[in-house]
Amino acid sequence: YSGIEPDEKAFDYVSEQLLAWKPTAPVFLHNEGLREAFPRLRPADQVFCIEVIEHVPAGEREAFATMLRVLTMGTLWLSTPDITKHAHGVLSAAQWRDVLVSSGFTDITIHEEQWTTLFVCQVR
Repeated sequence: YSGIEPDEKAFDYVSEQLLAWKPTAPVFLHNEGLREAFPRLRPADQVFCIEVIEHVPAGEREAFATMLRVLTMGTLWLSTPDITKHAHGVLSAAQWRDVLVSSGFTDITIHEEQWTTLFVCQVR
């Protein structure tokens, strides 16, 4: 498992939580952004990008989505506000679809509900 968290305070919190959890599988945390960590990351079956892509500068969104495509062997779980429904959004669902298609994604399903971040992961 790999995790990327550029915010130092959040990174420290997650690191402490992992020490208490004592995972049985290796976990690699990167205290940096995706662009910096990308060369060391391996593609994965499941990639979660929750409430991140809307913070990427407009001119870098397609390159960012392309990095996500390279890392995604199975499913990309992407959550971002739709600008037509949330002030925090930067693009509509249709515009995000265009970004994802131009980045190489082919099977895209867009759900209209807004997510909040909750991961419940268990290794068996």
